[in-house]
Amino acid sequence: MLISVVTPTYNRAHLLERLIKSLKNQTQFNFEWIVIDDGSVDNTKEVISELTTESKFTIKYVYQENQGKHVALNVGFSEAKGDYLIILDSDDILANNAIEIIERQFNLAKDIDIISFCNKTLDNKDVGNMLHGFICSQLEYSYKYKGTGDRTEVFSKKVYDNYRFPVFSGEKFCPEALVWNRMALKHKTKYVKDVIYFCEYQVDGLSSKIIEIRAKSPNATLLYYRELLNNPIPKLEKIKACINYWRFVCHSNKPLVKKTLGEITFYDFISVPFGVLYFLKDKYL
Repeated sequence: MLISVVTPTYNRAHLLERLIKSLKNQTQFNFEWIVIDDGSVDNTKEVISELTTESKFTIKYVYQENQGKHVALNVGFSEAKGDYLIILDSDDILANNAIEIIERQFNLAKDIDIISFCNKTLDNKDVGNMLHGFICSQLEYSYKYKGTGDRTEVFSKKVYDNYRFPVFSGEKFCPEALVWNRMALKHKTKYVKDVIYFCEYQVDGLSSKIIEIRAKSPNATLLYYRELLNNPIPKLEKIKACINYWRFVCHSNKPLVKKTLGEITFYDFISVPFGVLYFLKDKYL
């Protein structure tokens, strides 16, 4: 079994040493590490070259002009050769036995294409409520069973080979959940209690300024909320998705009303005023 570890990175050379250390400390080395450098202007390439001499695993470094994490992930998916794939962000690390745990779990569930593992913070605090013991879609896990917090999914090759993030000219962001939700409509996920991933949220990371980032990538953002609205989720969540859809329509400078009366849904009707209010809050408060 070969596991592909895909790391998109942008100007994070100062954080890569601890990530690489976590890879070097694995209990087994049947993995490849694919680094997609999204146009870094620091010494990312040199750090990787220096710290990975005589490594026990295969390394592939790919440089691209800055286009956003979602484009880097598309490249990583295309470069990957593994039977399974895990995304490892450049500011995070793997548990020393992560690769061993991944292999063991997939050997126990050969008919499963996605397994979701628990995360902890770097100071060993739980992320979310860490629910486990389910085999269900990601949408069911979030909305039916009320699972919370970031988890780490590992995908089989037949899954990651068939999904890519949509790319829009001039936009450097796409919500990752857009693709995860598409996967959820066709694939069940096994949720296990093993912790394989330790994360840190950077002040300059995507999570810290998500409203601004989504507003600058309106096509991907609107596609995400429109698809979420049409997914099998509770009515209240549909209303929230629709409110955010119209919120970012306002941010995008697209015409607020471009549907015929026959195309306006119940959710649109009740959500537009709230979407406008959230837009005004974003812009002026």
